[in-house]
Amino acid sequence: LLLDRFGNRRVLVVAVLLCGIGNAVFVFDSYNISIIGRLLVGLGSSFAFVGVLKLCREYLSARYFAFLASIVISVGTLAAAYAQQISTVVSSSVDWREVFVWSGGASLVIAMFIWFALGKTQKRLAEQKALPDLKTSISQTAALLKNRGIWLTALVGGLLYVPTVVLTAQWGVYFFEHEYGLTQEVSAKAITFILLGWVVFSPIVGFLADRFAKEKALILVLSLISGSLLFFMMYRVGTVGHSVSVWVFLFGCSAAAQVLIWRFFNQICPMEYTGVGIAILNMLITLLTEIFQLVVGGMMQWHAGIAWFEKLTGFVAPIQFAALSMFACILVALLLLPFLNVKRAKVTIS
Repeated sequence: LLLDRFGNRRVLVVAVLLCGIGNAVFVFDSYNISIIGRLLVGLGSSFAFVGVLKLCREYLSARYFAFLASIVISVGTLAAAYAQQISTVVSSSVDWREVFVWSGGASLVIAMFIWFALGKTQKRLAEQKALPDLKTSISQTAALLKNRGIWLTALVGGLLYVPTVVLTAQWGVYFFEHEYGLTQEVSAKAITFILLGWVVFSPIVGFLADRFAKEKALILVLSLISGSLLFFMMYRVGTVGHSVSVWVFLFGCSAAAQVLIWRFFNQICPMEYTGVGIAILNMLITLLTEIFQLVVGGMMQWHAGIAWFEKLTGFVAPIQFAALSMFACILVALLLLPFLNVKRAKVTIS
């Protein structure tokens, strides 16, 4: 809403400054002030993904949106994989408070860069004058929420993303540590290979989609491959053995097919409602993945279920039982895939 209402330049500059202020105030010796600092960081960073995709869609060729979205996701994924490790190394040589203060100061430089990079040309100035008012923006949001294509795209994208989130954000380290006998450090490094797979292959997926316009076929083939790799990693530990990093890397490569849902979004959402459309789709995907992380955790604690699962299959690890939900996500996503279409959302503002 804010991006569509006030424009990219002003909103993104404020978002970056909020992140910087949040990091700076986090160093205060007060729990309440620290919480406010983290809240500001979360508020500012929430504009990052939506803002960058909006810029890609508005200022670059729509033909390459899927490819550009994959580049954005790759860079973000790479940052997630290594930012914490870099900050840990830096914090070992300087006080952690200095790290936060300097990162807050860096936001000023980034904000200035955004301000001048998105300077007001005559074209952008004319666009800003045509920005919708608050009532219109709310009407846009309501209309997009009623669109079947947005919900279906979010459902397919979220379901395909669940296995990656479950392994990288929560249970992957636990699984490789207990089932493969790896140390916690080695298990964590193995998980980063999933993210590296996304980094390497998501731009390739975007390029292939732009080159051949066979999005559904790509999603189908790559999802079947990722499901097969997930099966071997979960239930054929002896087969995977010491080559676990290779397997998880290939899994990340095939799971990167999820980026193609942004190609469907590009064909569904009208250009003038880009900001709110991206935000809605991203919100729904995030909500779905969070729900399934809870589902996986609940299944891992369902000992009665694991008893019959062990008797039926011979596998006893809780995560192996919970992995059934990840396979179910991939299966449901593929069953819904034929219903995805490229009809634009009909947004009527009265």
